[in-house]
Amino acid sequence: MILCLLCSSPTLALAAERIDPYACGWFAGKIPATEYQAEIESRLVNPPAEDSPEYPYRLCIIAELMKRTGDPRAASYYEQAIQLHPEEPALELIYGEYLQWLRGVRHGGLAMDAKEHYRRAQEKIANLKAQERWGARNDAKTSDDLKKSLFYLNQANGIGLSFGGNDPSVFFSTITEARNDTVAFDYQWVDSRDLNGEALFAQSVLRRMLSNGELDALARQKVGLVTSNRLRFQPGQLRAFDLTYRYLRFNDSKIPDFNDPTHFVNDVGHEIGAGISDDFQLPYGFDLFVKAAAQWSRRTTPALTFHARKEDVQRYDAIAGLSRLIGEGKIVGEFQFTHQNWDPGFNWDDINSYKGSMVYQSRLFGPNRLTLNGYFVFQDVDPSQTFPDNDNQRAIVTQAAYAFDVPDILFGRYIYEGETFGGFIEEITLIASGNEVKRQEFFGGLTLRRIEFSPALNPFDLTFRSSYYESDVKFDSSQDHTQWRNQLTVGYRLVENPQVQWIPDRRNAIQPALLNLEVPIRHDSSIEGLREFANYRVGLQVKGDFIFTRTTVPFPFYGTVGYAFERFYHLKENFHILLFRLGTGF
Repeated sequence: MILCLLCSSPTLALAAERIDPYACGWFAGKIPATEYQAEIESRLVNPPAEDSPEYPYRLCIIAELMKRTGDPRAASYYEQAIQLHPEEPALELIYGEYLQWLRGVRHGGLAMDAKEHYRRAQEKIANLKAQERWGARNDAKTSDDLKKSLFYLNQANGIGLSFGGNDPSVFFSTITEARNDTVAFDYQWVDSRDLNGEALFAQSVLRRMLSNGELDALARQKVGLVTSNRLRFQPGQLRAFDLTYRYLRFNDSKIPDFNDPTHFVNDVGHEIGAGISDDFQLPYGFDLFVKAAAQWSRRTTPALTFHARKEDVQRYDAIAGLSRLIGEGKIVGEFQFTHQNWDPGFNWDDINSYKGSMVYQSRLFGPNRLTLNGYFVFQDVDPSQTFPDNDNQRAIVTQAAYAFDVPDILFGRYIYEGETFGGFIEEITLIASGNEVKRQEFFGGLTLRRIEFSPALNPFDLTFRSSYYESDVKFDSSQDHTQWRNQLTVGYRLVENPQVQWIPDRRNAIQPALLNLEVPIRHDSSIEGLREFANYRVGLQVKGDFIFTRTTVPFPFYGTVGYAFERFYHLKENFHILLFRLGTGF
């Protein structure tokens, strides 16, 4: 027994030299939020005494306080804390999580910087195990949290392909969706809105009212299939080099000649592309995202007023984004320039698009957070000799959402969280002849999450959304139309397994993390325009998130299967709509 103690005493002595990095957050958490800034300044001027229990944690406590206040100096203090305790893997992990969840412009934050610190954490864990110094307090937490962070960092990349036992640097993502809907789901304005637009334009062209038979024909199902695929490479510190392929098909989705509004054609397209993107930390706490991409596509369908059987597009994108932490929140802005060469079968036309977007979120985590976002797009078409109309477009989208804790007095004991939202969309097409088509939508709604009616039942979710849509044609008011849409979606959480979401059990190849049963109900009414396309829809769908574990890094995939009954009650037309969606990544 004495011999065993003597043998183990060097290990115990060495283990005692290690700190518990999670104490940094514990010390910072004892300080009231209103005193964060004053505490930071005080600790910068007066560090704790060397015999204080806080002394080994002095740098990472400052980093934790700065993280809570959005102070960009937090990164420097995390790095200094790591230099002070170079053997400690949890400090690498905590800093990596800061880079992943708080910093950066896009999903995943400063993904490759975070991944580098996770790699260092793995190396330091291996070193401590080799020295028999692994197993101290919270080491198991470090190991579990590292798996979680790597899992979430890679989930947007898709399926990781590993070579030679190394961490994946090649990923494959795919999303495939098929449905026989009354709208081609690749298009922006949907269902009764799109059908009204088609019918009223046809009436303007024909200079007569459409017959009941013609209106019946316009209310049609458009069987659609879209599959988007991406092969992503992450060599070195590069965020992504992507190769993409997309195929789409929508049957009976377009009317090539509105003199014959009951003749429909299919829309079939192939798109291939390549893109490269990366992130950078800039001075004063700014983060930069840059991307360059090119895409080549062919749509084999007649364009409006053209009878060629193809449309070719060469597209080139340049994107730059900046972000910065602002207090407990964050602001992100992006600018995108797109140049397209478009050939509808006669001659190439040049199209330049400019898009600016801005998002502000008052809190990155927790309830009572306000999110504001919006973007503006301007599309400039250079007219050609064979196609003099330039069809310039501009669009603006603004939206606000406020998430909140539901007070006890308002059923807070039974509802976890609420969110109210609203916004405005406007799209204007300016035609060279001087005409103008303006489409606007005003929307708002409420979401309630985790409604618990009974301990014997899993939680419910409820979302209500109401939208008012109008389309105006400047020089032809006969084409004006307005619709009002109300949507209610009731969801029931059949399966909710947070443990699977975080750390999948390797014993099972496929495990459900979330499985929701949803009942979407929708009604479209006509305020101005044709009443024939007013309809209601009732559906039932199952949405699931699953984890596949038989790869070096487990990956999530998600799917939806559903059915909906839609009735255009003035036309006495019924449609049975099936939906299938399966994907991973993106």
